[in-house]
Amino acid sequence: MASRLSNRYDARNFDLAVGEHQKKKPFIPIVCINLLRNAEGKSESILVQHFEESLNYVRSTGKLPYTRIILINYDWHASTKLKGEQLTIEGLWKHLKAPTQAEGDYLPSRQRLNDCRGEVICNDDFVGAFWLRSHQNGVIRFNCADSLDRTNAASYFGALQVFVEQCRRLGVSLDSDFAYGYQSANNYGGYTAPLPRGWEKRADAVTGKTYYIDHNTRTTTWIHPCPDKPWKRFDMTFEEFKQSTILSPMTQLADLFLLSGDIHATLYTGSKAMHSQILNIYGLAGPFWCI
Repeated sequence: MASRLSNRYDARNFDLAVGEHQKKKPFIPIVCINLLRNAEGKSESILVQHFEESLNYVRSTGKLPYTRIILINYDWHASTKLKGEQLTIEGLWKHLKAPTQAEGDYLPSRQRLNDCRGEVICNDDFVGAFWLRSHQNGVIRFNCADSLDRTNAASYFGALQVFVEQCRRLGVSLDSDFAYGYQSANNYGGYTAPLPRGWEKRADAVTGKTYYIDHNTRTTTWIHPCPDKPWKRFDMTFEEFKQSTILSPMTQLADLFLLSGDIHATLYTGSKAMHSQILNIYGLAGPFWCI
């Protein structure tokens, strides 16, 4: 399985080869999110132990030198029981943030920056920059033995973050009115995107309002040219996500996961999936429902 995933999600031969001297990434990450119960005395903890041993064996063989296998144990059932559904979803996002965002490379020179074929997402001094690839490199895989409901739920809430980011890159904003002026409840203190090359930020002498100058076209605008932060919802709480996002696409995505879950459950057990109500957590009618 690891070999098949490594071959399928190896993007080193695509847009990682930026410029003549750009080195290839030395590994393809395969991140395994293990949702099994891991508490002492739980029967599934035996599976957790053997799963870890199996992954250690795969690593020890040396047959996948360019693949990095990462295991993250996240006891979905225990977290839901102890903390509730919302905090369980937030906890999952904390685990998924780093491996999901790890899809770019730092280009240390202006020449390599000019050659890059991805979106520049961080550029402080115009000498080096962090850019996004256009091809997927690596994969996140959810595992929970035969528990389809946990696997399907975790996959859905991971897919939410990816779906919103995909829309952003296509120029389709899923921000609600509450998203503008968003200030994170954590210590990030909100986000201001860096300006593109040739842009300058100034304040109006009369009103004090910030405006932006594009020296490339000799035009001005009140609107920040790059107002949106990639993956910004990973830094949001459950409620912040709900308030700042148009929810109708989220519920339609949930419907697809519910349908897929029922199909797979029917194939395996002859009946529809059980305990799937958490997928509708953003689908209830309320003040933030948008059509």
